[in-house]
Amino acid sequence: VPQLENVSVELASAAHSQRRSIMDVSFVAASDADLLRISASQPAGFNFGSATLDRPEQLLSRAHGHQISVNMSIQAGLVVRVRLLDVFLPSVAGRCNFDLETFRSDGSLVDRKLGFSGGLRVPGHLDLTDAQLLSEYQAAPT
Repeated sequence: VPQLENVSVELASAAHSQRRSIMDVSFVAASDADLLRISASQPAGFNFGSATLDRPEQLLSRAHGHQISVNMSIQAGLVVRVRLLDVFLPSVAGRCNFDLETFRSDGSLVDRKLGFSGGLRVPGHLDLTDAQLLSEYQAAPT
């Protein structure tokens, strides 16, 4: 199966775990296709269930849990861009792994990129319950 090239998966909005975020996905396909499927394999907890798309020529086929499918025209050799709105990030921060696969309308697998981890990292989140500001002298008096 040919590989998708120049894959990018990035956060387009500043967010942290358990918040709605905007994700940008782009790649260059080796073959023409009609459907893109994105699966978030790590960390557990991605939720595409409320996701929407911002381009009218891209139609949401299925969005459930860690997987989303988009009906769209994918042309070989051209950059494909998809913006996913209202994606819930996992509660665990860190590097993310995604599987991207393209299919023809008959359901046959065309191109893919499995285990892509070169882009998105879920940002961490800290809650401070107590804070104290110390001068250098207060921190280490002599």
